[in-house]
Amino acid sequence: MALTREDILDAVRQLQEDDDLLLEAARALLGERVLRKLATRAPDVFDTLRRFILTEELLQLPAEFREFRQQVNERFDRLEIDLAGFKQETRERFDRLETDLAGFKQETRERFDRLEARQDRLEAGVDELLKWRQGEKARRDGLDYQRRVIKRAWRTFGGGEGGCPDENPEVAYQIDQWLATAGIDGNTIDPRSDPQEADLVWWKGRKVAVVEISLKVNGDDVERARLRADTLRQAGLDAIPFVIGTEWAHPETPDNARELGVEWRIGSEVSDGLREFHAYTP
Repeated sequence: MALTREDILDAVRQLQEDDDLLLEAARALLGERVLRKLATRAPDVFDTLRRFILTEELLQLPAEFREFRQQVNERFDRLEIDLAGFKQETRERFDRLETDLAGFKQETRERFDRLEARQDRLEAGVDELLKWRQGEKARRDGLDYQRRVIKRAWRTFGGGEGGCPDENPEVAYQIDQWLATAGIDGNTIDPRSDPQEADLVWWKGRKVAVVEISLKVNGDDVERARLRADTLRQAGLDAIPFVIGTEWAHPETPDNARELGVEWRIGSEVSDGLREFHAYTP
């Protein structure tokens, strides 16, 4: 006999009144096949069943996750934008730093070059000053030595008279008289040959010592003494060239003096010609 609608509804009422029976019926009916049918043909029933099983909190998770993912994506997008901006700003700062550093290096190089140039000029100036001081000291030492030699000329030459033509007008006048008497125009004499330029002119009668004085006697001192003595010889005087100093400037200078007939007193050493002049009495 076929079941009627009333039979089914009556069976449903009996199931609802008996929980155990209802549970057994549910186990028998709610298989995979039935659930699939409910999902497609009775979505409201399936949705009610799904909400009951999963609870509202679990059902909201996908939406919340999508929202969370959206937020994360948006944050990542903003982070990428911020990072891109940071990278750009960092790049620009680094470029500015490189530019500033290049400018600083260039400026430092230029300052260093100027400092080096100033240092070079300063060193050159110091060198020139040292050379000037050395030269000035040598000149003063030479002048002091020359004054001492002139002051002691009477002792050195064993009497007589004379002095430095530049400092003693009487000596300069005497030289001009000798030259004028011999008809020699003193204005035409080369300075290296002019006895007025000698450091010391000392005489005993017609015997005259023409002297060049240096701390270190060199070949030029020897040559000037000879030339200036030759000028007075041309004036008819017995002129003898002398050099006086503390030492020879070069090893060959004594031989040069002997070849030119120049007498000397170097330190405590004296030549035979100086001894003869010292002993000479007019």
